[in-house]
Amino acid sequence: LYRAVGDVLVDMLPLLQRTGFDAVLLRHDQKIEAAVRALGFFPGHYQGDVRDNRPLFAQPPGTAEALTRRDPRDFVNEGASI
Repeated sequence: LYRAVGDVLVDMLPLLQRTGFDAVLLRHDQKIEAAVRALGFFPGHYQGDVRDNRPLFAQPPGTAEALTRRDPRDFVNEGASI
């Protein structure tokens, strides 16, 4: 389990999630609602990441659609582990 703590800002979340962090503890002045919104900006990426190192075109059919249905609240839960 890799949890990001400290000065974790909302704009860091998409990259933290793609690079293997499982949970975050946001800085006290950051809002969970903004974090959830930030994670929804880019539901999928063309490049592979820690979840699946294959680029999007090499993943099974329907992968792109499934990415848009992820619930970002699973990642941001006031630092609770998932």
